Amino acid sequence: MERDGRLLQGVDGRTERVVGDYALALIELWDALWASGIGPTWLELAPDDQTAEDRDADPSPRVCWRNEWLTRCHRRGHATLYTCVCLEREQVFLGVGVFGPKGKNLLHPGPAGYELDPDTELFWQTTSSRIGTDGILDGAELVKARDAALTAVDEAIALSPA
Repeated sequence: MERDGRLLQGVDGRTERVVGDYALALIELWDALWASGIGPTWLELAPDDQTAEDRDADPSPRVCWRNEWLTRCHRRGHATLYTCVCLEREQVFLGVGVFGPKGKNLLHPGPAGYELDPDTELFWQTTSSRIGTDGILDGAELVKARDAALTAVDEAIALSPA
């Protein structure tokens, strides 16, 4: 299977099942790590309500597979928040970005414990958290990283002109 948007055809639909299972795993990780931290003042945007540049926040299995991560998009006032989760080779990463009017990146510097994503240079990502040899992920470290990101987002929005 390739990740450049093309999928090798599996026998009896197995490829589609792998892609779907990967997307479900990302959705479960996002729900476990981000959902409880994002307050009710943020309005989640459905994929159909997103602008063209937000389309990568579509949680469909093919988009998750192609991008290797899941992003959810939320709005509050003039700010658009992107929260991401990535599962890659027994590692989990969190990503965050917040943008103001006209796409201005409001999150500079990034949250403590995050580094600028070298691929996009727009989003901030955690260093990886490894899944243990027993298959268990210690989520406490990621929850701390999530909280640091959401605190940095609130501070960045407070400092930005409306």
